Amino acid sequence: ELINSNTAQEEEEVGEGDYFEISKGYMPNDAERASEEGSARLAESTQILVELTNAWKEKYGPMPSELKNQLKTLHLHVCTRLLGIDLIGLIPSTVSEEPNVQDCILRSPGLRPRHWAAFVNAYPKNTQPQNIDAYFPKLFSTKDADMTFWGGKKLDEEGIALAKSIEHVPQPTLSTGKDAVEFYSAMMEEDEDWDAADEEEIEAMKDADPTTTVSAVNVKDLAVDIEVDQYPYIRFRDFGSVPEGKRVDALLKGLLPAVNFATERTKEDQERARIAMDMRERREMIKKKRKEDRKNFEKKMYLEHANLPSESDDMFTD
Repeated sequence: ELINSNTAQEEEEVGEGDYFEISKGYMPNDAERASEEGSARLAESTQILVELTNAWKEKYGPMPSELKNQLKTLHLHVCTRLLGIDLIGLIPSTVSEEPNVQDCILRSPGLRPRHWAAFVNAYPKNTQPQNIDAYFPKLFSTKDADMTFWGGKKLDEEGIALAKSIEHVPQPTLSTGKDAVEFYSAMMEEDEDWDAADEEEIEAMKDADPTTTVSAVNVKDLAVDIEVDQYPYIRFRDFGSVPEGKRVDALLKGLLPAVNFATERTKEDQERARIAMDMRERREMIKKKRKEDRKNFEKKMYLEHANLPSESDDMFTD
């Protein structure tokens, strides 16, 4: 399941098990209501949800508070999906010196230091919030040790290098010519570098202990059912002190800058893929045209040579 928590109260607040639906009193038409509910559930970004709800308000007026709360949960689900988060829950703090402090852990098996380094620059003043950390175990870090990006701090030299490593090759304004060829070549090299990095991560995953790997659907208590430090996670410190009715808002506030960056990056990747495909097709067309031209030239030369009189023929010509 997308969201799991170690307390029943937390599950109720984040909408675990709830089915998003719009009241008939707000949207009377059954077919339209079902269609809009489906669109909201399948929204790929928070921006799409915002555009959708703005259209509802324009057509049906202000939304009831119950619908607003459900939409907050949908926004959170979109955020967790985009960041690859499969578990959310409270555990006793391992970083606070105060007693009875609980941190919120958001496990994200696919998160990597280079991703988080890029996210940090999306926060105000290029600094992640004071209460948010990102942890990477040795298996997934860029050095031979566990790695933590601490809240309230800017990136160090290593973090800056990681953030730069994920930057795209600048896209040329023209889709043809020397600039485009250089862009295409650089983009292919960049993709090959990340393919190699992905292969290394796949190999590293083989070292993970399968006996301690627990599916999210089987987790009821993060502090009991899993080894939290086995996979990367985002930590909201002292989250237990956040009032229950404010927890979804607190998570959204902390995650949205990273999510917005990820969304924009996805759009860039899609555009790059379109450009790459277009350039590949053009290159193939040019290669095909050159091959055909060469074939036609050789055929022409053969025919011209075949029609020329040979020296032996000249000897018998008056």
